[in-house]
Amino acid sequence: MAELEWQGTPPQGSLRRALRQALRRTCPGWRVVAEGFLGAETPIDLLAIGGSGELICIRTATGGAGDDSARLLASALSDLAWLAPRVADLHKLSPELGLRPLAQPRAALFAPDFDREVIVAAEHLAGLLGHDRLGLTRYRALRQQGQLALLLDPLVPGPTAAPSVASYDGRPLAEASGASRTTRPGLVDPPSPSAFRTGLTDADLRAEPGLPA
Repeated sequence: MAELEWQGTPPQGSLRRALRQALRRTCPGWRVVAEGFLGAETPIDLLAIGGSGELICIRTATGGAGDDSARLLASALSDLAWLAPRVADLHKLSPELGLRPLAQPRAALFAPDFDREVIVAAEHLAGLLGHDRLGLTRYRALRQQGQLALLLDPLVPGPTAAPSVASYDGRPLAEASGASRTTRPGLVDPPSPSAFRTGLTDADLRAEPGLPA
């Protein structure tokens, strides 16, 4: 069945789950350890640990370009500033997680579109921060067999991967249509609810093996 454009705005929870599944294919070295992690002012959609032990804050927007994309970039810069001095504390809280205290946090932003000014600003900031510290990726929300799928299109190179399509259940669209594909290790399950401001408990930061794809 051919994929169709998703009509309307995807619910935030569904978008997060679809993005998690897309990242399982495009960034197999990432491990998502928290969802809705409270940053300086607002929740970070997903918090992951990269292959080098660095924190990756992942934020999404459901709207188009304009204020949404500018706000997303501002939130990412706030996240990087807020997380940097707290990496060592998170490492002490759960050393088995594999977090490197000296590794600088990174940010990956996902939206249906970004203003040209935001793209230019992000490119400039990426040059100042480091080429892999800040990335912008445009996505298209698709529906295949009633499931949400994301087509990822990186605009500013950063902690993202090559363009890819992944279905809601974690299978690429070609595989969901019957084509075979080699599977890769998956990410961890969503964390348990927490009453703490950070959104993390010891159980949330427990190192776990990836789920089978």
